[in-house]
Amino acid sequence: MKLIDTFDSIKHPSVLTPWSIIHFVTGITSRSLSLTARSTLCWWHALYECKDLFFSYVMRKNLNPNLPKDEIQNSIYNSIGDQIVFTLGTGIETDKQTAILIQLAAFLILASPLCSPSSSSPLSSSPLSSSSSFDLDVWYKRG
Repeated sequence: MKLIDTFDSIKHPSVLTPWSIIHFVTGITSRSLSLTARSTLCWWHALYECKDLFFSYVMRKNLNPNLPKDEIQNSIYNSIGDQIVFTLGTGIETDKQTAILIQLAAFLILASPLCSPSSSSPLSSSPLSSSSSFDLDVWYKRG
C-alpha cells in the first residue's frame, strides 16, 4: 500500500490519488452550496464511497475498461482516504463563486494532458486522445 500514488486498485492500493483533490474541493463546494449540516454532507459522501466499495469488493466489477483484466479499482484504503479529505474540505467555508471556480479548476487540471497517465501506468489511455477530442467516459472512469 502507498500513501500517495497516481493509481489505486485492490491489488495496488493507495490512500490518496490525484482524484482525492476532487473529493477535497467537492467538500468545499458542498459546504458552500448547501444549508445542511456538515455531518449530513459527510454521510452522503460516505454512501458514495460505499457504492465504490460495493462494486469493487462485492460485485468484483471493473468499472474502468482501461485497467488490466485482473485489476479492480477503488481499494478500501482509497475510499477511507477520500472520505477523510472530503470531510476536511467541508470544514472550509467560502462563497459559492469561489467554491465553484476551485471545483472547475481542479477538474480541468486533472483532465489536462499533464495529469494523464503515462504509457507505463496501468491506465494507459489518456482522457484526451491524440486528436484532442475529449473522451469523458475514459476520463470519468479514471477517478
